[in-house]
Amino acid sequence: MSGSTDPDAQVFETARKALAGNARLRREIEATRTERPKGDGTPRLAWLPDLDRIRRVVVKNARGHAFHELGQPMLEEPDDILIVPLEVIDEERLAEFLTVDLGSAWPEVGSRLLQRMYEGIDMADGWIIVQPGIYVFAVIETDGVTVRSIIREYLLTEVSWR
Repeated sequence: MSGSTDPDAQVFETARKALAGNARLRREIEATRTERPKGDGTPRLAWLPDLDRIRRVVVKNARGHAFHELGQPMLEEPDDILIVPLEVIDEERLAEFLTVDLGSAWPEVGSRLLQRMYEGIDMADGWIIVQPGIYVFAVIETDGVTVRSIIREYLLTEVSWR
């Protein structure tokens, strides 16, 4: 967010603390820094993330949401994983992603998701709002289990098991 690994330049306090206390983390992040020219020739800063590390975290979160909301342990590897920044997804795919169609089937009686649906607490259009603007997720149980999340209104994730 700040364009730097300098702890004092960080927008978020947690990032400042993490970078200030972990020189190895700073080096790892700095090693992924690239500059590419924009159309007008000016440099554009980019960071190449460790996608395998991100994938592991996304799948772990999705497994946790599926288990917590549906009571279903998803022990096998997912069939599909989507991890994409909001700014690069096309409008049609974004509209599809944001639409949470729970279908006509209801979740298991007694499941957390059924309780949420019935009470309507912390939900909007099928999305469970953990922290507005920070983290929302949806669990969809049609033709398998799909868990979607939006992190900091920047990163979209979707993990599916059929």
